[in-house]
Amino acid sequence: MGYYGYNRYKKTKRIKDETLPERIKECLKTFEKEKNHKLIEVSKSFLQQYTKYKGLSESQISYLSSWEKRINDPEEKKWKDAWAAGAIERGLFEQAVSYYEKQGGYFSAQVKNYRADPEGYCPTRLSYEKMTANKYFTRHMREKEAAPKFKSGDLALGRAGAHYGTRDSLFLVLNETGVIDPCKGGRWYKVYCLVKSSSWNKKCHYTTELREKELKTFRSKR
Repeated sequence: MGYYGYNRYKKTKRIKDETLPERIKECLKTFEKEKNHKLIEVSKSFLQQYTKYKGLSESQISYLSSWEKRINDPEEKKWKDAWAAGAIERGLFEQAVSYYEKQGGYFSAQVKNYRADPEGYCPTRLSYEKMTANKYFTRHMREKEAAPKFKSGDLALGRAGAHYGTRDSLFLVLNETGVIDPCKGGRWYKVYCLVKSSSWNKKCHYTTELREKELKTFRSKR
């Protein structure tokens, strides 16, 4: 067989099933409620391909079946009912959204969709668990719920090994910045340098930001 007589591109096998368009449309309704833009586009693409080729490939039908399995999962339905009635779940998710907004990059689609419609948006159970139960957000919440060690007007010293080499520099605590890193002592403060240590490479009488773990309470020597 000559080169031009050999077709090295295998034609995709399409499975014809008249129920497929309605099945896709039912999934699409759910994705639109969830504001899952990625799956909305994939669903519309499946509909277009079915119209054009009068069928879908085996892999596409497999994807469709996985969508239906997730959507019809009894636990997922329970979750949606719990979300609708649960102020605790909503409150925790709101805090998670605020945290990831400040972090930037992570769960950006969920954050964007929630901010667009806080009352109508319902995250999937999996998204909710990933956003609220991971170790970073858990550490953040632990630090957030802990009482701050410093308040406005307190004097504090830079700790040994602190960021920027602020050891023994004297600071006046101005206020909390509202940012809390997911680590012990991760609360950030805006501080004013009163006396700089010899290792500090900036002049004193300036404002900067330091974390709680980089500061310690100033105790005057009597």
